[in-house]
Amino acid sequence: MLAIRLIAEPDRLDALVLPVRPADSTAGGDTSAAPLSTAVAPPDGTAEEAAALAPAARLTGRAGEIHTQLRPGRTPGRLVLLGIGGGDEAAWRTAGATVARAASAETHITIALPAEVTQAAVRGLAEGLLLAAYRFRLTEAGDRPALTGVDLLLSDPTRYEDSVATARTTAAMTHLARDLTNTPSSVKTPQWFADQVASAAADLPDLRLRVRGPAELTTEGFGGILAVGGGSASGPRLVELDWHPANARTHVVLIGKGITFDTGGISIKPVASMKLMRKDMAGAAAVVAAT
Repeated sequence: MLAIRLIAEPDRLDALVLPVRPADSTAGGDTSAAPLSTAVAPPDGTAEEAAALAPAARLTGRAGEIHTQLRPGRTPGRLVLLGIGGGDEAAWRTAGATVARAASAETHITIALPAEVTQAAVRGLAEGLLLAAYRFRLTEAGDRPALTGVDLLLSDPTRYEDSVATARTTAAMTHLARDLTNTPSSVKTPQWFADQVASAAADLPDLRLRVRGPAELTTEGFGGILAVGGGSASGPRLVELDWHPANARTHVVLIGKGITFDTGGISIKPVASMKLMRKDMAGAAAVVAAT
């Protein structure tokens, strides 16, 4: 997963990202962008350069808008202006995703955040970065994004640690659901899926896992699941996760479809429609990750 650090003083500046937001409309009615004052002052001359660059690049400041200026022989070597729109959590999430997708040539970037940035905004930014940096790989040798590290430059990094920790958890579980869903069905048998759930839940003592195999399904009368799985060499499984928090007042049940390859209508489905039937268990993956 992409590494995110909260720092008060940069120890490297390969690419510096400065946020911009919509400013007053121009005489022609167009919206212009204005760089925000950051909590930690950027290198000398950078703020002035950003202020001049924003109108020259015709930036509007909308969330996710981005412009990169090369600065050969100077520090930072790249100056990136990033639109944050209204500055709410959703806008920062969009901005973070844009940076992660656009940083195809970068290994490390520093984002200077404004002094008044909220904890929700930092969480949104971190989630956008982490979710957009996701890549599915069958092996560790698979394709990897160039961007490996992001520093968030703040005057009081400790204030935002919980926000980034929450974002990491959200992203990690979203990555889990995506990995489970993207894995080809030649690998993803019902037993493989059950094993992955068991591995993910192993370090969470509050969760109780039960996996019913063909014998238990027969004994307990799960005829529908047995009928659907009867056409496969890989017998069906029913995966159940229970969470019993202290002082719970309601009983909530989440159910996700977990068919690891949907062969229904195989005689009439064209090839293109069959290719993505590995995703027919995405509902179960989402429920597992949420739990």
